[in-house]
Formats: sequence, structure tokens, C-alpha cells
Amino acid sequence: MRQPDHPELPHIQVNHFFTEQVNFMSLESAPEEVKLAVDLIMLLEENQIPARLVLKALEIVRQDYIAKRDIEEKGMTPGT
Repeated sequence: MRQPDHPELPHIQVNHFFTEQVNFMSLESAPEEVKLAVDLIMLLEENQIPARLVLKALEIVRQDYIAKRDIEEKGMTPGT
């Protein structure tokens, strides 16, 4: 992990792939999913959450949001 080369992310350590994705654009004009990813990375880094734990938790979140997306696409509300 290294420090990014852009001022909008001065204190976040992110991997090279993510840094390259964000390098070509200002965070202000970035897509919403990039902004959310940066916020999540900041939260996790600031709280020094171990990578293994983060990945396990993200898989749980991913599965939950896949189910929510499927419900939304069917025009249903959760719990129905």
C-alpha cells in the first residue's frame, strides 16, 4: 500500500489499482460509487480494521445488497 499521488485523498492508503482509477479524475466529479468506495476505505483505514475481517464483512454486505437489488428489481418491498 502506498500514499496516493493526488491531493483529494491525502491520508488514505489505497492499493495501486484503486489509486490509478481515481488519479485521472477529481473526486468531486467522480461517479457516486467511487465516492462511496473512498468513504468506506477511509472509515476502514481510520479504524484500522484488519483486511481479512473487512473482506469477510464485505462479502456479507454484498450478499445482502444483491438480495435487496433483486427485490427492488421485482418491484417488491423487503419483507413481502
